[in-house]
Amino acid sequence: MTVPESFRYNSNTDYQIGGVYTPTHQFSLVNQTFTIKPNGSFQVRFPDLWVNYKIPVVKDPEIYNTWLTNPMQFWQNQLNFAIWCTTSGCGVSKINHLQCTDPIIRSIFRFHAYYQIRRILNEMKSPMPNDQSFNALNNGIDKNAFERLCSEFGISPQSDFRQRLDHSNGMGAVRYYSLHGLRGPNMTKVLERAGDYDPSLHWTIHIPSTGHFGRHDSHTYKIQYIEQYFSKGKVNSRMRAVDPKVGSPFDAVGSFVLDKSNGFTQAGVARINDSIRTFVWAVLGAQSQVRSSILGGGNAFDVQKQFLANVEDGINAPVDIPNSIDRYQSVLQYARSKVDYIIGIGLYMIPNNIDLCVGRINGYNNLIIIASPDEISEMQLGHNNKVNDEQIVPQETFTTPPDNFDAPALSIDETALDAPALSIDETALDAPENQKVSHDEKKILLTFAGITIGSFLIWFSK
Repeated sequence: MTVPESFRYNSNTDYQIGGVYTPTHQFSLVNQTFTIKPNGSFQVRFPDLWVNYKIPVVKDPEIYNTWLTNPMQFWQNQLNFAIWCTTSGCGVSKINHLQCTDPIIRSIFRFHAYYQIRRILNEMKSPMPNDQSFNALNNGIDKNAFERLCSEFGISPQSDFRQRLDHSNGMGAVRYYSLHGLRGPNMTKVLERAGDYDPSLHWTIHIPSTGHFGRHDSHTYKIQYIEQYFSKGKVNSRMRAVDPKVGSPFDAVGSFVLDKSNGFTQAGVARINDSIRTFVWAVLGAQSQVRSSILGGGNAFDVQKQFLANVEDGINAPVDIPNSIDRYQSVLQYARSKVDYIIGIGLYMIPNNIDLCVGRINGYNNLIIIASPDEISEMQLGHNNKVNDEQIVPQETFTTPPDNFDAPALSIDETALDAPALSIDETALDAPENQKVSHDEKKILLTFAGITIGSFLIWFSK
């Protein structure tokens, strides 16, 4: 089994920009289940980025003008941009990656989607919904960072990231009050839903006449506001929506996510590798910090909390690839298996079991490995048991010669035992003692002389 094209780098990929894909979103990136080994998973909840996705109703025509001239001022479009970069801009698709049948690979790519969306928003210094400075209609960003990101993904800063499911260039449908009934006290005001806003009418909407005198004359009504419904629907000649429907904000989100991939982009390989390193570090690092497994109950809940804290640290950390690689390498020692799980060609491989290892497991090493395109024929997605095996060097052995008790004993020359003993000069033994006595006598004389002279000087000084 070879690695599919959608899991390899493809230099010829050129994916469409903006909300042009199927508007479906069948899973949550907020409530996620991460599988870290066969039959071993845990669940976490990330901060919800989409709680303020729908923009507030617009009552000022100047806001609509800004929507046309500076769309990246709006939080929704900033989020759409980050979603497109993370998925379509990387070559990550709904079918091949985010809904992959392999639970470990699916976990990696869903983590990548959430993590890189947050990472890109952080790089642009885009205020988040819970930040005090957040403003859905005027959410300031670092434009230089935005242009750098556009360059990274090979797109123009003027690219359109407004959702396309709604009227008025994505801002929404016009709402106005119309009069119903015959003229007189019985006429009632009804809030209608129309279609696109025409800026040339200066915040009004014109209802044409039907040609019947006394009924349905032409009218011009003031627009009350513009609201998003994520569904265009049909509008009749009286500027009223026919069978108006309300779509889901997640349909708009899904329209920025590639349906099917032809391979990763250059920016995608770099971003996915960053996500892989961060995921493995966040899981193994949390377990080593709390000294407990992330699976199960009890202390596992503390580990999962630390995992979320690690992810936030990764999101807010400055771009530092060498430090990210060192951090990834340092935690591999805590894994229960060797690095042998392929996520894609050109991507970092991961251990097939990222649960906490207590003690050392022999028979494998923890070297960083990137799945090489030169070995595609020998690899498959997922677990590759023969990859990254430790080379066991056999120890050198020594052969001890056998005992031979029948060998003849060594012969001894008995004549050597009769050799005369060494002679000792007994006078030499007395020399050191004689020298010692003479030396002591000299010490006594010198001491006596010193005492005599000292006493004389003392008497003389009186």
